Amino acid sequence: DVYTEDEVKEHVKTILTGLKYMHERGVVHRDLKPENILLSDKTREAHVLIADFGLGRFISQAGQQMDTGCGTHHYLAPELVRCDRGDQETYDQSIDVWGVGLIMFIMLFGYNPFLRESNLQTHQAIVDCKYTFPKDDNASKTAKEMIKRMVCLDPSKRITVDEALSSQWFSDQAASDALTVGGSDVRG
Repeated sequence: DVYTEDEVKEHVKTILTGLKYMHERGVVHRDLKPENILLSDKTREAHVLIADFGLGRFISQAGQQMDTGCGTHHYLAPELVRCDRGDQETYDQSIDVWGVGLIMFIMLFGYNPFLRESNLQTHQAIVDCKYTFPKDDNASKTAKEMIKRMVCLDPSKRITVDEALSSQWFSDQAASDALTVGGSDVRG
């Protein structure tokens, strides 16, 4: 399927709304990635489902620190990579926002900007947090701004779920054209 930006917007808003509900109840997913976002069926009215809470964790208050290294190599937030390397001791629920931002990037552009030949190289790309948007795409400026605020190296500067939900991107009227990168359709 080819997504429009409006469809991506609808899915991301649903994911963020679910994440807000989870975080308000002390649940941190810790492994958000495209494979853990499911659609209930193949219709336009399908429900978006967040799946696989196997690495999830209950916390007693927002901002509570966690220290278990976990997640999927290609989708780790930088602080998880640093914890795994022993360079950092703890992280908080903002790792889930990174995950949603990375999912949004993948939905809009069709690839993970940090994926490299090996897990070690992928981890370094994540910790460096250097990524670029494709040159020939038709995604909106506000979509890219939202990604920059979610896929942000410093978790203290990363947008919160509430800030993401009130982002200008959700109120913008995006073109309903199918997304393209380099003249090719983005397929989901």
